[in-house]
Amino acid sequence: MRKLLLSLLLFLPFAYGWAENASQDTSESLFNSCWRNEQTGDWQLSLFDSCAIYDSKMWKYATKTEKKVVLTDGNTKVNIEIGKNKNGKSDFVIDGKKMQLSQITTEHLPDYPTADSTAFSTVIKPGEATIVGYLKDIPEEYSWGKIYLKVNTVNYVGAIKDEKSVVVDKDGKFKITVPLFGVNMAHLNFTNGNQTIAWMPMVLDYGKTYFLLHDFSNKQSLFMGEDARLQNEFQGKWNVVDFYFAQPKHLSPEKMIEHYHRIAAMYPNTIEKVQNTINEHPTISKRYRDFTLVASRYAICNLMLFAIPNKGILPDEIYEWISKYGYLDTTMPLTLTEKIALAQDMRIHFESQKIAMRYYLTYEDLLTRAESGRVKLSDDDIELIKLLIASSKEQDAADEIEDPAERRFALEALHAKYPMKELINFCKRHDIDSILNNGAPSQYEIGKMVVDSLYKGKKEYDFALSLWLMRNMFIAEEGLPKELHRYISEVRDTFLVNKIYERHYRLANAANQKFPEVEASTRPSSDVKGLTDGKAILEKILEPFKGRFVHIDFWGTWCGGCMQQMQHTPMLKSELKDYDMVYLYFANNSKYADWIRKINDLNVYGRNCVHYNLPKEQENALETYLNVIAYPAYFLVDKQGNIHNLGNSLSESIPEAKRIMEK
Repeated sequence: MRKLLLSLLLFLPFAYGWAENASQDTSESLFNSCWRNEQTGDWQLSLFDSCAIYDSKMWKYATKTEKKVVLTDGNTKVNIEIGKNKNGKSDFVIDGKKMQLSQITTEHLPDYPTADSTAFSTVIKPGEATIVGYLKDIPEEYSWGKIYLKVNTVNYVGAIKDEKSVVVDKDGKFKITVPLFGVNMAHLNFTNGNQTIAWMPMVLDYGKTYFLLHDFSNKQSLFMGEDARLQNEFQGKWNVVDFYFAQPKHLSPEKMIEHYHRIAAMYPNTIEKVQNTINEHPTISKRYRDFTLVASRYAICNLMLFAIPNKGILPDEIYEWISKYGYLDTTMPLTLTEKIALAQDMRIHFESQKIAMRYYLTYEDLLTRAESGRVKLSDDDIELIKLLIASSKEQDAADEIEDPAERRFALEALHAKYPMKELINFCKRHDIDSILNNGAPSQYEIGKMVVDSLYKGKKEYDFALSLWLMRNMFIAEEGLPKELHRYISEVRDTFLVNKIYERHYRLANAANQKFPEVEASTRPSSDVKGLTDGKAILEKILEPFKGRFVHIDFWGTWCGGCMQQMQHTPMLKSELKDYDMVYLYFANNSKYADWIRKINDLNVYGRNCVHYNLPKEQENALETYLNVIAYPAYFLVDKQGNIHNLGNSLSESIPEAKRIMEK
């Protein structure tokens, strides 16, 4: 069953905020100042007590006076003559070149003096960008341990998230290289493991180097470099609206329509706000304008698409809205934000389901055909069909219950009332499946029909077909299904073809790998054979660990948020090393080969690690008992057997876990 707890940013970019008013006293000292080129509008120079920043590099002083400084990196020297400061402006001569600079006293760089009509590159090719920089005057409360810079990007083909990280050195300096497939949205997160210190958006272009200054004492965030303008505009001029949806597992058609009208109403308001910002800043760059408008459109589309009704079919008026606003604009980089790929993925999915439903029989249709003799089934089979119809109606009614405890109670009663295992096995029978499909094309044939019908241009067709092939690999988890190999030749972009084959062979080879150490940490579902009640399942699994603390992690190989949170596991184990702990993992809807491989990749195996991959019915019963409504989800079982909900963030749950254990 699908469980979603959505915390969605209408606009993905978000600049780490200082206090409302930036520091205004930086002019008191020359050697605590940042300077902007009056002609170009760029951040040109910073002079601090211990170092300087110029030309996207950090320098030491060979000479340092109020009128002249000489910068050195050990090989090169830069001579800077400094004129008298008049109302925050000074004439500088840098290596013989005279320029007027003004002191930056605001949180972010002010508006650039002239407009910029540079457009985004739409080329898809491999490359990389480099981010270097300096965290200045890190507050003491953040500096007790290592600080990491984590850069998250998204490979649009399959919407696969990638995270690169580097340790910020003791002086606050860092450098990281990020692989790209085109112009790509990135999120920078500075963290000490327990908390986020600074978080900001960027749009990276291959071959570019970006220098970032994040000054805690002067409360400034500035970018330097040939492609710094867009980054500076993001930090200082971004309207952010947060939308939080604690969404039930399913929406009724009525609730779905309510959701649609609420989200649809946001779109014109959102575009108006973005347009107002653009109008208020007439020199804002074309790339900023284009990005904010595209990001807004796709953000609204994704909010719309995340509300999936019971049967997985979007009402026509919602699908029409998505078709109207979720289109591909090939004048923009298709790699720009993951929401572009997600919107197309969902469009293909829902359109495929619409086509499939024209063929598929309902259980009521099957019963009518069986009772009339058009389909030959036994009396026992007919009784099972009647039970399926009745249980499906009760299941739909239970799913509409908003109160989690009441819904869980209703579902438990449903499972006790009907022979669920027998009903599931009946639906899996080949003869029954064939009758219900009613001569429908295969899911792959339908998907290809949809791609062919929705995407006509060469670039958008290559994008959508590659995305669809990658998504099917993701679902199969063992490489591209044989039935789809013939479609690769229809992708005309060589780079995309190479990425498809690369991912196929990586998945196919990984599926055959053996991980004996990982498998030693797994437990068979036979441990709870025959149990259907969630409480009974958990009690049986916990039996060997009585008197010990048990940390429980609900996750799935398909869950990007789970993967990100598991990267905090070393910190979790380090913080809890003095306690008698067992780390218990439950994987949801995860194929065996991918499950084993992910455990190995994440290094969450070994002493005191126990993994279960239960059958769907038992996993659902367990999650229903514990009221798991989002992934990942964390719990702590204390030595007395009491269960404590730790929420959905592994790093943020550590202090609460320690508090409970220290009682």
